[in-house]
Amino acid sequence: MRILVIGGTYFLGKLFVELASKEHTVTVLNRGSRRVAWSRPEAVEEIHADRHDGRTLRTLAETGALRGAQFDAVVDFCAYQQEDIRSILDVLGSQIKQYLFVSTCDVYRRGTGLPINESGSLETRDFGGAAGAYILGKTALERELVACAGQYNVAWTSIRPAFIYGPHNYAPREGMFFQWITQAGQVLCPTDADGTFQMVYVQDVARILLFCCGNEQAYGQAFNVCGDGVMDYARYMECLDCAVEEARRMRANQRMQEAPPLPDQIERVGLTVAEVEARQIPLPFPLTKAESEQYNDEKIRGCGITYTPANIGMQETFAWFLQEYGRQQERSEQRDDQPRRDVQQAPEQAQRKQPASAVDGLDIAAILQKVDDLFDENRAKEAEQLLLTSLERAKQAEDGGAQLQLLNELIGYYRQTSEREKLLQVIGDALETADRLGLAGSIPYATTALNAANGYRSIGELDRSLQCYRVTEEIYRQQMPKDDMRMAGLLNNISLLYQEMSDYETAEQYLLRALAIAEKNQAGFEIAVTYANLANTCVLAKRYEKAEDYAHTAIRLFEKRNLYDAHYCAALSALGMCLYEKGESQRAAELFKRGMELVENSLGRNRQYERLKENYERCQAVLGCREEQDQATESKTVSGTEERERMTGLEICRKYYEECAKPALEQAFAPYLDRIAVGLVGEGSDCFGFDDETSRDHDWGPDLCIWVPEETYAEIGEQLQALYEKLPTEFMGYKRTISPQGAKRRGVMTIPGFYRRLLGAASYEEIDWQTVEDFCLAAAVNGEVFADGEGIFSAFREKLQKGYPERMQYLKLAEDAAKFAQTAEYNYGRMLRRGDRLTADSMLCEGMRHAMRMLHHMNNLYPPHDKWLYQSCRHIIYGRTENGSATVGTGTIGSDGCVDDTFLQLVGALHDCLKLPDREALAKGEALAGQLGEYLAREIYARSLISDVDGYLDMHTEELLMKASVSGDTNEELVDRIVKLEFEAFDKVKNEGGRAYCQNDWPTFP
Repeated sequence: MRILVIGGTYFLGKLFVELASKEHTVTVLNRGSRRVAWSRPEAVEEIHADRHDGRTLRTLAETGALRGAQFDAVVDFCAYQQEDIRSILDVLGSQIKQYLFVSTCDVYRRGTGLPINESGSLETRDFGGAAGAYILGKTALERELVACAGQYNVAWTSIRPAFIYGPHNYAPREGMFFQWITQAGQVLCPTDADGTFQMVYVQDVARILLFCCGNEQAYGQAFNVCGDGVMDYARYMECLDCAVEEARRMRANQRMQEAPPLPDQIERVGLTVAEVEARQIPLPFPLTKAESEQYNDEKIRGCGITYTPANIGMQETFAWFLQEYGRQQERSEQRDDQPRRDVQQAPEQAQRKQPASAVDGLDIAAILQKVDDLFDENRAKEAEQLLLTSLERAKQAEDGGAQLQLLNELIGYYRQTSEREKLLQVIGDALETADRLGLAGSIPYATTALNAANGYRSIGELDRSLQCYRVTEEIYRQQMPKDDMRMAGLLNNISLLYQEMSDYETAEQYLLRALAIAEKNQAGFEIAVTYANLANTCVLAKRYEKAEDYAHTAIRLFEKRNLYDAHYCAALSALGMCLYEKGESQRAAELFKRGMELVENSLGRNRQYERLKENYERCQAVLGCREEQDQATESKTVSGTEERERMTGLEICRKYYEECAKPALEQAFAPYLDRIAVGLVGEGSDCFGFDDETSRDHDWGPDLCIWVPEETYAEIGEQLQALYEKLPTEFMGYKRTISPQGAKRRGVMTIPGFYRRLLGAASYEEIDWQTVEDFCLAAAVNGEVFADGEGIFSAFREKLQKGYPERMQYLKLAEDAAKFAQTAEYNYGRMLRRGDRLTADSMLCEGMRHAMRMLHHMNNLYPPHDKWLYQSCRHIIYGRTENGSATVGTGTIGSDGCVDDTFLQLVGALHDCLKLPDREALAKGEALAGQLGEYLAREIYARSLISDVDGYLDMHTEELLMKASVSGDTNEELVDRIVKLEFEAFDKVKNEGGRAYCQNDWPTFP
C-alpha cells in the first residue's frame, strides 16, 4: 500500500510514519523545516512544499515528484483551518483513493450531558481564544472533508481522538506532572475535583490510523478514539504512582542509565478546585463535572480494536521523559560555561541585553546586535543575509532556541519589506519550532504568535492574523499584570487588524486601552505610536478633526525623540489625509512626499511607500485640475442641483452609457457589439442603490463596467480600454471620484475575470458555496446590465439570482439561528447580570446582525456587506421604486393594506436598548430578543424551512443541518437512508435469548 502523509515529523505523525513504513511505502509531504532520521529511510520519501502553495503543489503533481503518483490513502496530521483539506484535494484528488483526517473529539457540541457517539451534532459556537478557533477550524474541516471527498470521488475517514498522550507529546499535559515530579519532588492534586476525561495512548492512535488505511470498513466513517476508559484525577494520580514506581525499578535494574535519579518520596500537594482556580494553576484536564464531556467509542472497538492500559502507557511515557530529560541535562553540561540566552526572552527586542549564547561558535546576542546596527545604517539586505546564514548554522547545531530567535527576527524583516512568500515560510517555521520546543501556553510562544499575527496582517491574511492574536491575548491575560507594556503593544496591533476589517469603533477602543497602559508606564515611544494609530483609525472612520489632533500629537512626540521611522510616516500620512479632506492639497502632498522619502531610504519601496505614493499622486491630480473643477462648480444651474438631489448613481450611469459610451462603442466596435456587455454591477453603494451624499466622496460618479469574453478581450481589450479612458469623467455636473482601492471595480474586464475576482469561480458550476463570501455573491447580482447582446455575462448572473442551492440555504440559516440564540437570546442577559455592559452590548449588536442575515437567508437572498445590511433589510421589507422611494417589497401585507414591518420595529427597539440603563436594558432587551426570535421562527416556518415555531432559535439548528445533509437526495435515496437507519437500530437490539436470526442480515431486511 502506498500512503501519503501530510505533516508527519513529530509526535503522532512521526510515530505513524515509522509504523506504516515497516510494511508500506510512505511519502511525507511537509515544509521541510524539521529534519527526521527515519528508521527505514528506504521506505520513506520526503517532499518539501507548503500545503497552501497551490502553484508548487501543481508543479509537483504535473512535472515533479508527485507526477503520476497514486495513493491508496492520505493521512492528514496538520489540517487546522478551512481550505486545508481542499488545498490538497484540488491538486491531488484524482490521485487519491482515501483521505484520512486526524480530527478531535472537541468537534462535538458541548453540554449534552450524555456520552457522545459519532452521530452527535458538531459544535457551531465560538468560545473565543485559541481553543475556540481550534474547535471551529476542525469542525469546518469535518464538513469540508465530506464535501470535497464527494466532489473528487474520494473515500473519507475521520479519526476523532480524545486527549492524546505519550512520548514526544508537545502539548502541556502529562509533561507538566512529570516536570513537577523530577524537579520538585511534588505533584499537585485537586482534592475535590469531580471532572472526568478520556486519554488515548499515541501508539494506539497510530495503530488505528493504519488499520483504517485502505480498509473499506472505514470508508465514509468517523471514529471516536478514546482510550482505556474514563479517567478522573484520582485514577490519573494512581497511574502516575505506577509510572514512578516502574521508573525506580528500571533504574535499579540499570535499564535507564541516562535517566536522572528520582526523589526518594513524591509529595502529593492537595488543593481544592477553588484554590487551583484562585492560583491560576493551568491543570490540563477538566476539574468539574460541568466542564466534562464523555465520548462513546464502541464503533471502533467493534472493529476489534483494543487499547493500551492507561497505567502501562503512562509508565512508558514517563520512562521516555526521564531518559530525554537526562540527555538534555547532559547536553547542557557539555555546552560552554557562558550562560545560554533564554529562549523565552528571545523574540523580545526589548530583552536583547541578556547574556550571550555561544552554541558551536554561534553568538546569538552578538548576531542580533549586528543586525540592529545594520538596520540603523540602512543596510537591510545585509541584515537579512546575516540572519539567514545564522539560521542555517543554528539548524546544523540543532539549537531550537537560537532558531526561534532568528525566525522571529526574519518575520519582522519580511513584514517590513512585504515579501509575502518568504514571510509565510518563516511564520510557519517559527510556529512549528515553538511547538516543537514545548513552549505552548508560555510567554515566548505568545511572542512568536504575536509576530506571526502582525506578519499575517501585513499581507492581508486577516483570519490567520486574528487567530494568532487570540492565542497571544489569552496567554497575556493569564500570565501578565494587566498594565504590562507588552499588553499595550498587543492591543495596538489588534486595533490595526480591526481597522482592516473596517470595524473602526472597536479599533479605537483597543487603542485607548493601549494608550492608558502606555501613559501609566510613561512609555514615550509607545505613547507616540498609539497616537499615530488613533489618528489613522479616525481617518478611516472619517472623523477628520479628531484624527488631526491625534496626528499632531504623534508627530510632536516622534520629533521630540528624533524618531523618523515607519510609525512617524504613518502619522504624517494621517495628517496628510486630514489636510486633503479640508482642501489643503498642497500641504498634504508635502507630507506624503516626505513620508515616501523616509520609507524608501530605510525600507525600500514597500506597501507603505506605495500607499503614500498613491495619496501623493491623488493630491497632485487635485492640484492640477482644481481650476477646471472651480469652473465646473460655477457653471452648475439651480436645476442641475435639484437633479443631483433626485438622481441615484445607477440612473446617472445609465444616462452616461446612453449618451456617452453607447455612441462611442457603436462607432468604434460595431462588429463586436453583441459580445460586449455594459452595466454597473459589483462593489459600491451605487450598485446596490444605497448611495447618498455621504457615499459620494469616493468611488462614485458617471462610470461603467464593460465585460467581454476572454477571446474577445485578447482581440480588442487594449483598444476597448483606450476608448474607456477617453470617455469623459464628468457628466451632467457629476464628477467621477475613484480611490486607488476602487480602481479595479470599473472599466474593461473579462467576464470570467469579473466573476473570478468576486466569487473565485469563472463559471456557476465552479462556485465553492462553502467558502464564497455572502457579500461577494450580493455584489455579483446587484446593479443593472444596460446592454448584453449575446447574454454571456447575464447567463451566469441569472443563475446566481436564483439564490443559494437548497443545501446552502439550510446551512446559512442554521449558522445564523445558532449565533442569534447564543448572542442575543442567551449571552446578552447573562453578561448584563454579571455587570459586563461592554460585552453585553457587543452580544446584542452581534445578535441583531445575525437576525438581519436570517431575513435575507429565509428569502434566499445574499446579505450584502455589514455596513449595508440594515438598509438592505429595509429594501426587503419595503422594496424600492425606480427613483429610490419606498414601495411594497417582499414584506407581508396586513389586512389594513400596510406592509408588516415588525422585523424592523423589533430590531430598532433592540438597538434602543443600547442607550438604556443596565436594569432597564436587561428587562427590555431580553423580552425583545425573545420576540424577535419568535418572529423569525414563525417566518422561517411559514416558508416550510422548519417544522415548529420555537422562539429559541438554536432549537432549530439540528433540524436545519439534517435537512442540509439530505438536500438533493432523490425519493429512492431518502427511503434507502431511512431503511438503513432503521436496520442499524434494529441490529443493535439485545435480546434475552441472544441475537435474532434476522439480525445481522441486511440483504433480506429491506
